[in-house]
Amino acid sequence: MKFPFCSLPLALSLLGIAQAGILEDCGYEIETDDSTHSVYSYYYGESSRTLTKIDFYPEGTAAAIQIAKNDEELDHYYKLSLPEIFDALCEKENVKLDDITWLIFDVYKDPDTNKLISGIRDNHNSGLDDVRIPRGGDEWMEILETKYYKQAMDLINRPLRKIFLGHYIQTDILGNKIPTDRIFFNLRKNAQTAVSKTTPPKTPVTEIQPHFKEQEATLRAAR
Repeated sequence: MKFPFCSLPLALSLLGIAQAGILEDCGYEIETDDSTHSVYSYYYGESSRTLTKIDFYPEGTAAAIQIAKNDEELDHYYKLSLPEIFDALCEKENVKLDDITWLIFDVYKDPDTNKLISGIRDNHNSGLDDVRIPRGGDEWMEILETKYYKQAMDLINRPLRKIFLGHYIQTDILGNKIPTDRIFFNLRKNAQTAVSKTTPPKTPVTEIQPHFKEQEATLRAAR
């Protein structure tokens, strides 16, 4: 059965139909490198710039949203939102939303948020080390006011347990090293989620994304 409009992911979900092919049906192009998915649109950046880039942690417990320019995509009949694209990629990766307890956002070329993060680091004298944000304090509330928290709740609306700030060096296609801030949102597990997974990851973390290894301690800290 095929729906005539790809703008009905909710209907697809309710009917139990896989969403993995909905991106292509809506005219989006996908490039996949192991657990990393880059999504392109003809309605953004002349289709040559990445619209959305999401990297899934091998155990399926975390997703890193590296690029999310969906608000800048021109309106068109088959336009999908970030949550719709995220759901489709989860389906493609066989990742269940209930299993995800970490949503990680890259903060790049966002002067206001980069300045906020820099100020928090100064307050904690942390340099570029990971910083845990004290719950309920001014810094916690400032992070909740950023677009990244709103995006996190749009993707998975579950109570927030902890917030960490991280940092890593990414490499662009030209080989340039780019310092990048990260915000780690740790979500409460769904009540119906199993306590632990018994199936080991298909591929070691270090073979998929080196920066996950660098911040593995942060991911373990709130389990």
